[in-house]
Amino acid sequence: MDIINNKSHNSPVIPNLCGYCLLILLILVFYTTDGLTQLSPGDLHKSHAHLEGLKNCSECHGIGQKIAQANCLKCHQLLRERINSNQGLHAQPGFEACEKCHVEHHGRDFELIYWENGQENFNHQQTGFALEGKHLTNKCRDCHQEKFIADKEKFLEAKKDLDKTFLGLKKQCLNCHQDEHRGQLSSECVTCHTLNSWKPAERWLAACILLASHGMVFILPTERSCSGIRMSPTSLIFWMLS
Repeated sequence: MDIINNKSHNSPVIPNLCGYCLLILLILVFYTTDGLTQLSPGDLHKSHAHLEGLKNCSECHGIGQKIAQANCLKCHQLLRERINSNQGLHAQPGFEACEKCHVEHHGRDFELIYWENGQENFNHQQTGFALEGKHLTNKCRDCHQEKFIADKEKFLEAKKDLDKTFLGLKKQCLNCHQDEHRGQLSSECVTCHTLNSWKPAERWLAACILLASHGMVFILPTERSCSGIRMSPTSLIFWMLS
């Protein structure tokens, strides 16, 4: 008691005692459920639930940063590959900050994608694939479905939900559309067709009308035989429009 009450004596007892008490208090506060909320603003999404806890903060957050993109791409390797290949939305300028569109700590079932003007108004041209013709009337999930995803195994290995991801589609028509020509014609569908509709094949029709005007006779393959049938120009045009 003499040591503590002696004002002229510079004893380390009181500062050390206060320091220990403060340390114990911090441990008790931060390692309770209520205390953890002082550091974490809320639960992570269920896809990131394995990253809960103070020891995992640096898995996503950089020092002095909200989110470090490099940390995100350590797990999201499919996106990293596309960014490195300069493909898709995430490779475009202005999309470097993950938290701009993906907001976390709002609960297990919170929607992780923020659509600035609503999903239905998303500018698809930013992905490198502009929507034209009939595609403009489609809803997102008309195309972005599991059955149209190429290399499904690759996405399953990356633990992607095939019903929710927007990745995995290819630009080629036959990625989504059935080949009615059964491989007999070029896979470049737009050589004959337009994006407005499949039938009639507007570009082919225009070419045939031009040739028909010069009195040519066409030999067309039938559905069951490649030997073909002969058609006059007039019959050809009526057949194509039917």
